[in-house]
Amino acid sequence: MKKSVYGIAIALINFSCSKEQIEIPFSYERNIYIKSVINDSINGNIMFDTGAFGLYLDSTYNSRPSLGYNYFNPDNLGSAGHLMLKFAIDGNYFTLDRTQIINAKPTFGKQCDGIVGWDLLKDYSLEIDYINTKLKLMKDGGIANEDGYTKIPLIFRNNMFFVNMDVKVSDNLTVSGEYLLDLGYGGSVYFTGETVRKYQIDTIASKKVEFGVDWGLTEKGKSVGFAFRGKSIKIDEFELIDPTIECSKDLSGVLSGGEYIGLLGNRSLEHFDVVIDFVNKELYLKPNADYKKRMKFRTIGVGFVDRTDICNGFIVNSFYSTSQVDKIGIMSGDIITHFDGEPVKTNSEKMIKDFYDNVGKDVEVTFLRKDSIFKLNMVVKEEL
Repeated sequence: MKKSVYGIAIALINFSCSKEQIEIPFSYERNIYIKSVINDSINGNIMFDTGAFGLYLDSTYNSRPSLGYNYFNPDNLGSAGHLMLKFAIDGNYFTLDRTQIINAKPTFGKQCDGIVGWDLLKDYSLEIDYINTKLKLMKDGGIANEDGYTKIPLIFRNNMFFVNMDVKVSDNLTVSGEYLLDLGYGGSVYFTGETVRKYQIDTIASKKVEFGVDWGLTEKGKSVGFAFRGKSIKIDEFELIDPTIECSKDLSGVLSGGEYIGLLGNRSLEHFDVVIDFVNKELYLKPNADYKKRMKFRTIGVGFVDRTDICNGFIVNSFYSTSQVDKIGIMSGDIITHFDGEPVKTNSEKMIKDFYDNVGKDVEVTFLRKDSIFKLNMVVKEEL
């Protein structure tokens, strides 16, 4: 296999010594995306994921001859092509020696051109300002200003970082232990199938919303589970009240086993200013202005991804057990093309935000299935 070198150049402020911080703007859509330039010619949004290791490029890059890379296995997250990768950041370089070609866009939407793991920053600490959407990097780890922060040790094993915390499911059940620190997960906490079975959480949650997800890839891309509202998530001295929690019911796949209790994702961490010190394996948290903000769980009964890059709308890929979608015949792969007669492709990101902000409003949703068009009146509801 021919080796290629990738350069990802990210616009940053200048820095002259190792303890000054590099500032990087990012976009936030339940995940952190960094605008990047690949191979000095191709622009892309790369998701930063502490639950990943290496670089994963979307399969659309496989057709770009300028990348000099021609390897693709359609089995999604299982295709490995090993290359030396060079990331140029304002004259400073990071090196990775692993990449894979995956189907990222069907899972995360048109905004995801790839995923990069924590090893990109293995020699740095990362400060995350969720409210102002800024990242700051500091060479050799550490923290620029500890004022107001609480330091929490991270557990590192098998190239993953874990946080000790307590999740109170009910008045009679608290699940304590190591949770995977996973910025690739947009929710708050996700219990694995093994954890759900061990503690019989499906019998304890007072109100549940069952869901099924079909990424439209292979059988391995399908998953089932449920969501509910727990009592609290406690990380060291901090406590998030009434969190939304998701649970896997899978018997196979990455969320089925018992290697760890569950995932800790962005919906919990966005309540804090966060510093992850990858060098010294420490997590720093400081409550931000959203610390006491209640988590939302809004849905019309179906979930979808923005694929206005390849079609005229949002592709349905998940279903929730709400009365609104019972027996109305929506199918995985249906395309949402209009909200109240307005094409969603016109300004897709704003359309999605405005749609979910209008809780309780009756909206006419237009669906396309092959050559058939049908319309349904649907309401965004707080289901938990």
